[in-house]
Amino acid sequence: MRPVSEYLKLQGRFGHLHAEHIATLQKFANQQWNMMGVELPDALVRASDARNLVAMASAEAAAAVAQTV
Repeated sequence: MRPVSEYLKLQGRFGHLHAEHIATLQKFANQQWNMMGVELPDALVRASDARNLVAMASAEAAAAVAQTV
């Protein structure tokens, strides 16, 4: 089990998402796991808090700048 953000990073079409959007998706995924009685790893619990995430757009921009240096 991995945070939703790891999946989203692999797909360029999600590059516009902000940390709050990703955290909302992670909260929903966590709720689904909880309904099935699955104990969540700490990484998934932390990933549901937007303060622990980076907006995909800003991360993508930083990576582009890093490649030009």
